[in-house]
Amino acid sequence: MVANKGSGRKEKEKKKKIDINFKGQPTNVRKDGKPPHYFLAEELLVPGCNHNDTMRINLWNNHQAQMVVLDEPEPPKVFTRFENQIGMYSTAYKKAKNSFKVLSKMKRNNYNYLLLIQYNKSKKYDVIEVKPCERITEHYGYKYHNSEFKTRKNVKKGSIIRRSTAYDKDLNFSYGVNLNTVFHSIKNLTYEDAIVISESTKKLFSTNYIHEVIVPINTNDIFINLYGDDEKYKGFPNIGDEINQGLLSAVRRLNFNSALFQFSDKNFSKVMNEDIQYFAEGKVVDIEIFSNTNLENIEKFSYNKQVINLLRKNSKYHKQVVEVLGAIVEDENKEYCDDLAFFYERSLSALEPDIRWAYNKSDFDYLLLKFIILEKNELNLGSKITNRHGNKGVISKILPDKEMPITKDGRRADIILNELGVINRTNLGQLFEVEVNFIAENIRTKIERCIKKGKCRKAQEYFFRFYSYLYEEQFIFLKNKLKKMKKQEKIEFFEEVIKEGLFIHSPPFFGNLNFDFLKALYLEFDDFADKNKRIHKNIVPYEFCMMINKMVMGEMYFIRLKHDAFSKYSARSTGNLNLKNVPAKSKVFKEHNNLFNMTPIRMGEQENANMLTLNNAKEIKRFINLYSANTEDRQKVIEELLSSNPFLIEKIELGESKNNVTEIIEHFLKTLGLEIKDGE
Repeated sequence: MVANKGSGRKEKEKKKKIDINFKGQPTNVRKDGKPPHYFLAEELLVPGCNHNDTMRINLWNNHQAQMVVLDEPEPPKVFTRFENQIGMYSTAYKKAKNSFKVLSKMKRNNYNYLLLIQYNKSKKYDVIEVKPCERITEHYGYKYHNSEFKTRKNVKKGSIIRRSTAYDKDLNFSYGVNLNTVFHSIKNLTYEDAIVISESTKKLFSTNYIHEVIVPINTNDIFINLYGDDEKYKGFPNIGDEINQGLLSAVRRLNFNSALFQFSDKNFSKVMNEDIQYFAEGKVVDIEIFSNTNLENIEKFSYNKQVINLLRKNSKYHKQVVEVLGAIVEDENKEYCDDLAFFYERSLSALEPDIRWAYNKSDFDYLLLKFIILEKNELNLGSKITNRHGNKGVISKILPDKEMPITKDGRRADIILNELGVINRTNLGQLFEVEVNFIAENIRTKIERCIKKGKCRKAQEYFFRFYSYLYEEQFIFLKNKLKKMKKQEKIEFFEEVIKEGLFIHSPPFFGNLNFDFLKALYLEFDDFADKNKRIHKNIVPYEFCMMINKMVMGEMYFIRLKHDAFSKYSARSTGNLNLKNVPAKSKVFKEHNNLFNMTPIRMGEQENANMLTLNNAKEIKRFINLYSANTEDRQKVIEELLSSNPFLIEKIELGESKNNVTEIIEHFLKTLGLEIKDGE
């Protein structure tokens, strides 16, 4: 379902290759059968690209590298026809390149297993790894929809093996959500880049974080009984379990002098100060376990029952892989793929009794557990979203649905943007998208009324009148399709239109929506206006109940960026400076040992730049030096700023402590015969 390139083919052959793409839209749209563009670039996803400022398009290009995959994305109502062409280069889905037969299923757990397959034509053997999600970097990734293949089942060429949530069952590519959009100032919450959304919209932008939490276990370490009870011990969630109250596990070091106190029934089920804690949210979808000790050493202790169970299942899986794949690898007459050899060698190594696993380039003494956790994350305050026209913004408020603007027929706004944003950014393409979707929604409503009254011919008339003004080739394509349909098929087609809406093809650079198209549409559908009134003065049939002036509300396509408020927030205690007398930075948050980031508060580049405009370098240096290195003076400054006149900061009495980093630099310069002097 990708656009045909068609170069070097005859005109007659090209017409035969026309197919349906994106909710009934043609893949070939030019009369000569050629695609409208010959290159692949991010701009190809922007409808009406020529209506936007160049810098905003460049910003959109950068945003595409920052997108996250949504749980339930939608195809854009206004599309460019390059969505699938770009999506075809993704590794987030896998199709069967040739037909094959499933020979064996090697199960590691309920979510992760290995399939042995044989291609029907070449008789070559291969494996398919099935897993619930893909982690890309940090905690970003995506969830998979995996096809269920039974043993001895024949699978046809082109069958979908797995796909991320960005692809539907037909591999149509989607990456955002269509939202009812209004440009309006509401409760002083849409200034500058601020955006207001509804509670429903917050859920539409739900995505999945994939956390990888490493838990090393030493010989005397014991998981405390966080997930069990008095009768059954359970130190961590099993695969498929939800994490309880954000605490994945806690490890306690056995101290024989205080063992009776540490491991009493009361204390063994709660976290103590000396315990090492691991924090995460979501559902555990995989646990990999690595052991650098004999199983007999682990079985000595009853509290290792959960760990032993994992090790035995792990060993059973690897033995099965070696047995099944080994019969193929060791047979000189059988041909197999590299992936099969890799999994065979990996399992063979895992069963080797003398093997030593390493983590961070060094061996560990006892055990190491790697938890893969799938966390559902909705849109939050401070999260960033953008449209395809480079209109990035930050969520400033999430309002209940009932507090959002509403039309007379009950349609509510999903998102409210700064009304001056388009003027400031000169990205007018988004207005064309909103306007044409506004008109399309009205046409959809008219079609719905016609179908309910049994007037299929009238519904068809509205449908074609609308498309005849937009894009000629799309109009011709749809008209030819409907001509071949029987009456019942047409009714079913329009029922789908009523449910999904009207999809509009708008090429990126030329032949797309423009002011003349919109004007013609408004003039054509004169029932947009009240009787005896000029159309251009009163084109909007819906009036927002909380607004005096009428305005257009139409759908616009938005995507979610990976920026979240929690990843930007930092905090620290008033002490805890390192040997250089500067705030200590630690990896414990990234390693899930802290609930929140402990990176210290610091003066930003913009704050420093703004202070430099005061042209008093000596005072600025003194302030930054004290604020960064002297905890007592920092606290004094904050208290004075919050409790007294902030414009009298120069009257705050501060000490003269010196940052050790500055002192080190000064000593280094002295060895070179240089000296730092403050400018007067």
